[in-house]
Amino acid sequence: MNSTKNVIDPKTKAVVFLFVLLILGAIIGIAISKWSLISIEQRVKNKIENFKNNTKPWIAQQAWSSWRRYSDMYTIVTITICMNIMLLLGLTYLYLTSFKLTKSSFMVGLLIFLGVLLMKSLLNLPLTQAFLGQTISDIGIFDVVPNFFETIALIILYYISVE
Repeated sequence: MNSTKNVIDPKTKAVVFLFVLLILGAIIGIAISKWSLISIEQRVKNKIENFKNNTKPWIAQQAWSSWRRYSDMYTIVTITICMNIMLLLGLTYLYLTSFKLTKSSFMVGLLIFLGVLLMKSLLNLPLTQAFLGQTISDIGIFDVVPNFFETIALIILYYISVE
């Protein structure tokens, strides 16, 4: 009898790990955005109700429309940043594993670089900005695009790192 084990190709394993990181980041991002938007939405509802009670209901309609656009962008930005955070944590794991084997100063440099990017991503989260007192009144496409390009760059870095 031939007792060969089912061995997964390293590239396949790396791609699966990449997708798991991205999906996990998206799930965490959705959860964080939905959770944090609940408290913000209550404050917005109170303000919009004030407009409805006044003699300007059209302002309330515009406010709800603006709120929906804001909450959609808030969610997209949060998801993208959380995916970046998960990719950075995955890369950190890869580089720490490599550092343990090689004791390379280059790996230390890469780990410090990843640490800086991780701090940037954590500080870019709308929830963190709100917690630190930043008023988040306008989130738009220019908040999404740089984080999306960072996601692409991290995917490329991940792919290169597992080769």
